[in-house]
This record gives sequence, structure tokens and C-alpha cells, in this order.
Amino acid sequence: MMHPFTRRTRPLWLAVLAVILVELFVFNMAHWRSLGQEAVITDDSHFDIGAGLVVRGKGAYEIVDPTQAYVEINSFDSTVGYVHVDAAGSWDEMLQSARSQNQDARPHDSQSLALLDDTYDTANETLSMTNVRLDVLVDGTWRANTADYYNANIEEANYLRNRVEGRASAVRLWFQEAAGSKIRFTSFSANARVPLNVNWIRVLVMALTAAFVLAFRPSSPLWRIPLNTHSRAQRWAMIGLLTPAALAALSVTLGNLWLFSPGVYHHPGQFTYDFDQYAHLADSFIKGTPWLDLPVPPELAAAANPLDIATRNALVQSGVHPVYWDYVFFEGHWYSYFGPIPALLLYMPYQLATGAMLPTATALAWMMFGALVFGALLVVRIIRRYFPGASLGATGLSIALFVCGANIPYLIYRSNFYAVPMTSSLLVTTLGLWLWLGAKRPDGRLSMARIAFGSLCIAANLGCRTMYVFAALLAFPIFWQDIRRILAGIRARTLGIDAIVRPVAAMVLPAVAVALPLLWYNHWRFGSFLDFGNDYQMTVIDLTSYKAPLGDLPLTILYFLFLPPRFIDVFPFIAISPSPYVEWQYMEPSIGGLFVAIPVLTLVVMLPFLRRRLHGRHLWGMACTSLVLAALVMLFDAQKAGFGWRYMTDFSWLVTLAVLCCVLTFMDSTPSRDALDAADGRTERAVSAAQRRMALVVVALMVLTAAVTFLSVFVVGRQDSMYRLVPDLWSSFGSWFKLW
Repeated sequence: MMHPFTRRTRPLWLAVLAVILVELFVFNMAHWRSLGQEAVITDDSHFDIGAGLVVRGKGAYEIVDPTQAYVEINSFDSTVGYVHVDAAGSWDEMLQSARSQNQDARPHDSQSLALLDDTYDTANETLSMTNVRLDVLVDGTWRANTADYYNANIEEANYLRNRVEGRASAVRLWFQEAAGSKIRFTSFSANARVPLNVNWIRVLVMALTAAFVLAFRPSSPLWRIPLNTHSRAQRWAMIGLLTPAALAALSVTLGNLWLFSPGVYHHPGQFTYDFDQYAHLADSFIKGTPWLDLPVPPELAAAANPLDIATRNALVQSGVHPVYWDYVFFEGHWYSYFGPIPALLLYMPYQLATGAMLPTATALAWMMFGALVFGALLVVRIIRRYFPGASLGATGLSIALFVCGANIPYLIYRSNFYAVPMTSSLLVTTLGLWLWLGAKRPDGRLSMARIAFGSLCIAANLGCRTMYVFAALLAFPIFWQDIRRILAGIRARTLGIDAIVRPVAAMVLPAVAVALPLLWYNHWRFGSFLDFGNDYQMTVIDLTSYKAPLGDLPLTILYFLFLPPRFIDVFPFIAISPSPYVEWQYMEPSIGGLFVAIPVLTLVVMLPFLRRRLHGRHLWGMACTSLVLAALVMLFDAQKAGFGWRYMTDFSWLVTLAVLCCVLTFMDSTPSRDALDAADGRTERAVSAAQRRMALVVVALMVLTAAVTFLSVFVVGRQDSMYRLVPDLWSSFGSWFKLW
């Protein structure tokens, strides 16, 4: 019988012990501290309520004067450690029913748009997460703690830590919300005992992190097992790793079958927000019209220049609606400026089959699953072609690097229609490159079918996210040796016409077959083959007259790459980093530049030092072309679109390809393809100390990247902020760190 405690299993047991100790003594430090506090101080007596609070039901208050919105316990003499806020009591029936209202129950206007009315919302909704500040009276002086919060729905978030030292005679809890806010509060107590809380989600996160480090540590057996794509065990391992993504996509699909409702909202006096843009586009294809079947207010249609900022704002503020935000308005009709291919291939078939809209979250879930599958297969094919015999450790780490470097976690979080163009393009691009890299058969001949289908996929970017079509230029480094062979054959006149025309036709004709219908589609809508409709958006500026200032271009490039991080001392410990401009320019809030948001990509600095080794692998052209294309895409985005966190996705995957080339070249211990051919495949594996150190560096940067990615989800002020949209979930994770 094998003993469970051996030298091989020692790292595993040490990891288990570390997770247990961190969970019990680091994340539960407040529990152990609270055991040494003085007696519990309750609000049963000597309890005061500030004049700024008015009772609105049992357990519910309204703030009428923020300067007097507090509750206080006084007339005691004790040190104060942890304070517990009790908000679990009942509250006014009107407030309780408002929280359970669904989308259909909200008032609607004559266009059947859900009204987001200030009067309705403010009168009916309480705050589950309430911003507060804890003050203590020490030696006759009120001393303030830093800003804090509690959440009536999350018990773990209802403990506050007093960091003011000294014996206190009063504790005051300030409610730092605007006048008119309705808060949930029943009572509070000082020196409360913080319960020991084992959070299994937190344990799972730590366990997954530990498993990643164990799997890819330099001494891991994965570095001694060569990649073998014919191995049934390795294939099942790949399927097993991708299964959670498939199950997640399936759960999103099933959830939307019951929970989906049209994502269209209208706030009186403001623009209308409709998040089902692709579904409307599919509907227009079914009906055979170039425009979307959406109502057009006659006042907007009659305006001399409806895209003028002053004109459309005046119309909206006067009650004209619906005026759809981020839709194209051209000659009296609504259009979409997004590429039509996702609508044609996903939304339209679903709508024809079911008669209902395809939820964008469902479409994104399956496109993201496809991008993960073909992204992983692309990495495996790169390794098979350029690093034959590379280890499973190098393969797995490279796949993880590609997932993070391509900004896939950001797209997963942004599960609305803004993520559809990039996700669909990432899918067809990885598929296309995977086909191209597998086009060379073992006998050296090219598969025309794979070239053609790969070209079709790459060209499909014209109908998804146009920026990704630059990937077509990667055909040159991928097929460079074949191009040289064909050119040499032409010069020597040893190749027939068929051998020259077939690969060119396989590359060009599918791209033309995609491009021509898309160009005709532009002409059908806007009267010009090259007019994609971007300039007619109802967005932050009138794009028909706006010219991006060239003076801002260097700043935008600097922000894209090197915008520094901004650290704060409370969860999530990173914040939106300011990115000021000399003149107005579009800017999406971001935590930092590319190398801040995805630290593992800093390894691109190795490229010039690996030139000779990359040449030996025939990868120097691939790495350099990827970086040049990334620079071109970044330059185009910077000038046409401005600075945006999501725009980094357009070029981060290209930088990732270059980083993969560097990392694999440095970590791999097998000889090049030329050396393998010369030795008839008979080689020995030897991992140097430098390669082990490199593996350790990559693992450390991957863990850092994962930590930044995880924390960035909770950043306040980002687009689709969890703090604003799902405060209960935000405070649930925030409670992990709030008592430190």
C-alpha cells in the first residue's frame, strides 16, 4: 500500500496546509482579535438617532439631512474593536415589494419601454449596501475612521473595524448617502464578536491558485512529459480542462431560457438604451430591410442635423423618444454599425427557429467557449510545428498565457453586446490561424482546403471586428518558406501554372467571397461600399464633424501601453488610473496600460535577446510581424477610437503571440525542427537551471496577472461596474478583506 506522505506528495500536503492556515488565521484574523475585546456594548440604552434620519417602517429609515444622519451609542467607558450592524429586521411593506419587482412590473411608456423614473425608483427602493463612517469619542474628541460600508443582505459585510486607539465614551455610525436615500438598519453593537467564517468560495480560489503553482512549478513532472497530441490520455485531459467552460456556457444558456427579458430601458428626458442590437439586426435580415425595425420619433426625423449634439440633446430633454444611444441614425432610419456576421450566423438562425431573440449573454458564452477551444488548439499547433517534443508544462503554461494575454477574462466579464465584435473576431481569428498552421502536411505539401477555410475565417473579421483582419498578414511568416519555394520555382521555371495558382487562389478567393457581400451590404445601407456607418452613431460626439486631435495621439499610445496603476488601501486595492488629455478625446476608464492590466506581457522585452534562437525556430518573422501588427492596430485605435480598456483586446492577442514565441523558445529544451530532422528524431531532454528560473518567472507573472484580473472585476468606476450593478456580489467578495 502506497504511503500518502512521500517526497512526491510533500508539495501537495504543504499546499493544503497553507490554504487551511491562510483561511483560518489570515482571512479570519478579525475573529481571533475580537475574542480579546472588552464586554459587548449594545444600543439597548443610551442610544441616540440623529435628526437627519426619519423612520419609514420597521428597520427602514430615510435620510432627510446628510449632516445629521447618524446613530450613536454613548455613556460607556471602553476600548472599541469591532462594530456589528444589524440590518436583518423587516422593513416597510412598500419597500419590500419594490425589491421583488421584475422588469415587466415596472411602468412602461407608449413605446412599451421600461421607465427608469427617478421618482418611481427613489420612492420604492432601499439601499442594501450603505456607505458609512465610524466615529469614536476619545478624551472628549470625535475621531473618525476611514470610509466603510455594510450590506443588509450579506452578514459577513456587516462588521466594521475601529482603528482609533484609546478608551472611548461614545460610538457614532454616520450614514454617508445622499438626501432621500432609504437605508436598512435595525441596531448596532460595539465590541461584537466576529464569528469564525470558512468561506468555501475563497478556499476554492486559493486551492486553484495553489494547484496552478504546483502544476507548473519548475520541479513539476509536467515538465518531463512531452506533448503528444496522439495520446488519448492527453486529449482527455484537454477535454477535461475545457469542460468547465462548456458547462458555464450551458448554464448561461439554460438560465436565459427562464430569466431573459429584452434589455431596453428608457429614462424620461434621456436617451433610450437598447442592448439587443444584434437581435434587431437579425430581425432586419429576416424582414429584408437594410435598417432596423425600431420606432423613429418624427421630431428626430425632421431635424436638420439630428447628429448635432445640441440638437439631439434638446430633443431628448424635451421628451422626444426613443432616441437610441450608440445606434446609427441615417436618413430617417436606425442602423447598427457592428459587423453583421454574428447576427447572420447566430442570432438569425435562433430567431427563425424559436421566434424569440437570442440573449446576447448566451451568444457570447458559446463564442467565448469557441475562442477558448481554438485558442488552446492554436497554441498546441504552434508548439507542434515549432517546438516538437515540448513538455506538457510548457504547453499548459502557454495556453494559460494566451487566455490572459488575449484579454479573454475582460471579455467574459463584459457580457453585453459591446463584447460581441471582439469575441466573435477572436473566435474566427484563432480558428483561421489554427487552420493555416496545420496546412502543411507531413509530406511537405500544402492542404488547399485548410488554406481556403483559414482565409475565409480571417476575412470574416470584416463582418465582426475589422481590426482583427490585420491577422491576414500573419500568412507571410506562416507560409514564408512555401512562398520562397514558389518564388524560386517561378524564377527557375520548374513549377507549373497549377502549382502557382492553386495556393494563391485558395488564399485570395475565400477572402474575396467574404469581402464583396460585406461591401455590397455597406452600399445597400449607406450608398457607399466603404461606408461602415461608424460616423452616424448617436454617441458622445458628432462623428461627422469631429476630427481626433493629433496632439493627443502620443498620449493615447502612452496610456495604451504604460498608463501607471493607482493603488488604494481598501478593497479592491487598485483603482481607475487618471488619463487626462490636452484636448477632448474619448476615454474609457482603465486600471492602467497593457503591461499593467496584463503583467505577463512584459516578457516581450526578451524578444531582441532571443533573435538568433528564434531564427533557428523560423519564428523571428512571426514574432516581429505580430508586434508590428499590434503597433498598427494600436495606432489605428488610438486615432479613430481613443483610449479604451476594451480596445486593448484588439492588439493584446498579437503581443501575446510574440510573448509566446519568446517564452517557448527560452523554456523549451528540445532542439529545433532542423536539428530534429538531422538527428532523425533521436534526442535527449535536458532542462537547464536558466530554463527552470524562466518557468518560475512565468508562473509568478501569471499569478500576478490572475490577481490583477480578479481584482479589476471589482474596481469602482469601471464600465459595467459590479459595485453599481451587483452591489451584493461586490460586497460579498469585499468582505474577505474589509476587516484586515
